[in-house]
Amino acid sequence: MAELAGRLAAAAGWPPARVGLLREAALVHDVGKIGIPDAILLKSAPLLPEEVTVVREHAALGAKMVEDVLSDEQVAWVGAHHERCDGRGYPAGLHGAEIPDGAALLAVADAWDVMTASRSYSLPVAPDIAMRECAEGRAPSSPPPRWTPCARWRRRAPWTASSRRPLVSRARGRPPRRPRARGR
Repeated sequence: MAELAGRLAAAAGWPPARVGLLREAALVHDVGKIGIPDAILLKSAPLLPEEVTVVREHAALGAKMVEDVLSDEQVAWVGAHHERCDGRGYPAGLHGAEIPDGAALLAVADAWDVMTASRSYSLPVAPDIAMRECAEGRAPSSPPPRWTPCARWRRRAPWTASSRRPLVSRARGRPPRRPRARGR
């Protein structure tokens, strides 16, 4: 996720030093989940409304945890990485341009990572499909176009930011095959 966030920032024209700051923030963006009970984090069934409320505390908790080791800008990125341009994100319900650019890029990278990884509650999608969802703004956390270097980045290759290092292999990025039912 940190690698993707950095690649997106570079594609957006960020200077290398700032790209490095975003990668650092990306490494710890979910550190606040340490304060969320495992019974909630690892639950395979849909979360109850009160459990969703608890999970949503992780962004603000994470920002608080890193404020002594990261810059103010990085802390803002960590704290706002679940904000949405329509104001329905958390923890502050920020809208559009109120969301720091770094937080928006973290949100895109995080959405891509969630879609392409196997989770207890969902199968992964292929990396090119996940990137298309992010680039076209259909992922729930997708930012408005000013934050979306995904489309330009995706044209090079859907699952890589360069021809040198794939983000994931095609085989790993595909959903696992389901066994066929026997006897019918």
